[in-house]
Amino acid sequence: MTNEMELVAMGVISDKGCVLENRTMKDNTLDKAMLDALAFLRAARALRSARKRGEGTRMASGTVQRASMDLTRRLADLRQGR
Repeated sequence: MTNEMELVAMGVISDKGCVLENRTMKDNTLDKAMLDALAFLRAARALRSARKRGEGTRMASGTVQRASMDLTRRLADLRQGR
């Protein structure tokens, strides 16, 4: 979690604590983040199922990792108001 000193250093708030920049979540980015979250959950469930069946999980594991990276990037966009 970011503390107040880090927010001041990043220029998000002043040393008096007032907001310098309005970062709002855009609906379009929020929708995309929700879709990426669903894709991640689908991939994670597929990996769990493959592990339970004792099947090869290399491709399923890679799919989960990729979905995780996509979701992480989308959430960063959401936090930045892009």
